Amino acid sequence: MSARTAGAALPGLGGAPDSHEGRTIAAFCDTIVPGRHRDPTGAPGALDTSAVGAFFDPALPAAAFIPTLVGLLDLKAQDDFDRRFIELVPAERDDLVARLLADFELLDFAVQLAKLSYYTSPEAMAHLGYPGANEGYVSHPDFSLVRAVTREITPTGNLP
Repeated sequence: MSARTAGAALPGLGGAPDSHEGRTIAAFCDTIVPGRHRDPTGAPGALDTSAVGAFFDPALPAAAFIPTLVGLLDLKAQDDFDRRFIELVPAERDDLVARLLADFELLDFAVQLAKLSYYTSPEAMAHLGYPGANEGYVSHPDFSLVRAVTREITPTGNLP
């Protein structure tokens, strides 16, 4: 790895295959939700929570658009920096994605998928202090919807 691309190295692929497309999507997700290797507090990110794997899930529509997303990222990186997206340092990736989002609103779908995959992971929920799913009001003694909320006070209902 050259000194020019040393900052671009990722600590892992976060569930993506070890291919050009996999490394590019991993770099994209790391740009959207940076992880432990970039966060001074050590907060988990997309790579740490395997959120990247959602892009490659054949049950989701994103898998069909991976070649288009990778092509767009690489083309813009080549035009602006004379390198592929995975060879850019994090600050360059941040800048490139911000400019692409301004020009291509459809790229927001990929951003939202990266965020959704991250924020719904057990690791991210634990880091944020979210306890996870619970029974909600069902088990609450005063606010349960399992029992009647009101009672009739007249023989014909509550109307006079």
